[in-house]
Amino acid sequence: MMRLIIDLEGWSLGGEERMLEWLLAEAKTESLDLDYIQFILINDDQIRELNEQYLRHDGPTDVITFNYQEMGLEGLDDEVDLEPENLVEAEALEPDENTSSIAIEETEVSDENDDDDSFPDAEIYVSLQTAQKQAVHFECTVTEEVSRLLLHGVLHLAGWDDNTAAKREAMTRREDDGLARAGRVAGVLTWQINEPVDTRG
Repeated sequence: MMRLIIDLEGWSLGGEERMLEWLLAEAKTESLDLDYIQFILINDDQIRELNEQYLRHDGPTDVITFNYQEMGLEGLDDEVDLEPENLVEAEALEPDENTSSIAIEETEVSDENDDDDSFPDAEIYVSLQTAQKQAVHFECTVTEEVSRLLLHGVLHLAGWDDNTAAKREAMTRREDDGLARAGRVAGVLTWQINEPVDTRG
């Protein structure tokens, strides 16, 4: 099962089921064997707190991946001292030339008030605010950038690494392939991240 939570006021996602179906298909392509992955879209302050508390890095980042199955844990807990070497962090993407049949399985779209007692095998956190800034930098849509970051987290769960320039380049190519399968080749993804409207005058 894959589940999506948007924990940031004013943001929404249209076509959630199609996005989750695509991520599921990409996970299957990587032979990723996790029963329950949760995707959580948050803001810079929230991801900064996760980054500092669990990874001991300063400041916000774009995406953080927690593989609880690998760590033998059941969800984040303030009482648990998570060791950084057991966690995977996807650093902000370096500027480069950023340039999808979908398997259907159980997917679920939720909001922050949804009650679910089961713990995920893994969680992928993405900062929508950082994604928004990176979309401007990479000259792409916020939808494309968020999709790339979610796939980036899935690839980390599948064992991909980006701790060298060569590995980072290979991972970016793999993300490009995944986005192409999602419809980016045609210039649009079938789901849309909707940003809040700035009403300040």
